[in-house]
Amino acid sequence: MHRLSLQTRKALQYYTQVLGWEKRQDYQQPGKPRWLTVAPKGQDLEFILVEGKSKVDLHVGPEAGTGGYQWAFQTDDVRRDYETLKLRGVDFHVGNYTEPQKQYWGWNAQTETSSF
Repeated sequence: MHRLSLQTRKALQYYTQVLGWEKRQDYQQPGKPRWLTVAPKGQDLEFILVEGKSKVDLHVGPEAGTGGYQWAFQTDDVRRDYETLKLRGVDFHVGNYTEPQKQYWGWNAQTETSSF
């Protein structure tokens, strides 16, 4: 998966120091873009951090909510992970929600990472 970022340095810091992920690859050949990947520890999935700008137009009205890119991660203890990430500076203020919400299928916690 790729994650478009305005500042890869700031994005790398967020994923590794705040979320606790690991940097997997980081190199740049002369005249080529930087190749930088991060991943949740112990997982096969890697995210490529690409520096640049993008405009996402999903053709949905404001009533559709946040739109944009959304990822979902599974945890065995949402409350523990919420408290850990909150202490590391993750802002869980999305709409009217500021902490995990009980849903019919389990628990849900939301955050945004649009600051980089």
